[in-house]
Order: sequence, then C-alpha cells, then structure tokens
Amino acid sequence: MARLKFASTAEADLARLDKPIAKLVYRRLVWLAENLDSVSPIPLKGEFKDLNKFRIGDYRALYVIDPSRQTLIVHFVRHRREAYKDK
Repeated sequence: MARLKFASTAEADLARLDKPIAKLVYRRLVWLAENLDSVSPIPLKGEFKDLNKFRIGDYRALYVIDPSRQTLIVHFVRHRREAYKDK
C-alpha cells in the first residue's frame, strides 16, 4: 500500500469540483494507492511524459509514483477535455 499525497495543484482542482464528484475522485485515488502493486500505470507522452493517468469517469488524475517512499503523488485532477491542455 502506498501513501497518497496531493500537490497543491491537485488540491485546488479537487476544491473546484462539486462535493459528490470530489468524494468519488478521492475514494478512487485512495483505492489506487491501496492497490498500486496490482495496477499497471498508464504513462503519458509528450510534455506529460513523466506522469501517469488514472481514469475516474469523465475525470483524469495525473500522478507520479515515488517508489523509494512508496508514495503516489497526484499532480492534477481535471475533466478529460481539460486534463491534457497545459502542464
């Protein structure tokens, strides 16, 4: 089980979401951190090549894994049409 950590940008993204959607996204990210060993990360390309994506309905969480600290660091949580626009 990995620890779950949010970058300031991800915290701001979650705060902008409606409460029910934010709860759903948070629960799915907790699930991801708990099951990180059994989930294959989906790496991105281009300017986002250092990040992985996790699909949560119409939303995407962009994250990195720090294996030395067993930590999942979420950088962005955005709607799919906005998730890949700019870093």
